Amino acid sequence: MPGGVTHDLSNESREIIQATLDIIRLRFPALVELYDNTASLQDRTVDTGVLKPALAKQYAPGGYIGRASGRSFDARKTLAYPPYDRLRFEVPILNEGDVNARVWIRVREVEQSLSLIDQILDRIPEGPLRAKADQLREPRKVWRSSKGFAATFWFGSACGMVGSNDATCATHRGFSGHF
Repeated sequence: MPGGVTHDLSNESREIIQATLDIIRLRFPALVELYDNTASLQDRTVDTGVLKPALAKQYAPGGYIGRASGRSFDARKTLAYPPYDRLRFEVPILNEGDVNARVWIRVREVEQSLSLIDQILDRIPEGPLRAKADQLREPRKVWRSSKGFAATFWFGSACGMVGSNDATCATHRGFSGHF
């Protein structure tokens, strides 16, 4: 939820997530091998639905379609928003632009996602994360421009109303704003 979490992650929940990751790591390679070693799948994906890198550059498709056609843009890296700004991951890029390249981009993204989940689980601090509204700190500093934009930089998280019509939300990284 904006600015925080809806509930704390229990040890049991953490164990369930870890067990699920272990199952995926165990079974996923067999699926990849099945795809890679099935000629009829290769016949349907290699050189099919090609988006040439020049067109990808011109029209800037996002996600795995763009990355399978040589476009290296990934908002998590390029814009580096939380939590991705503190996590290590690769953005897979291929240039073939066909369906096969898109499949391989997705395969690599699954591998990267498993690593991202591991990193996030390792970084969750011990103890409760969820705070009740009355436990949150007030903003320490406000900047306001003449056009009515206001931003508050602080540590804590909350969402609520400021004044009669202004909605304000804050993230754990210390930024909140209203328009």
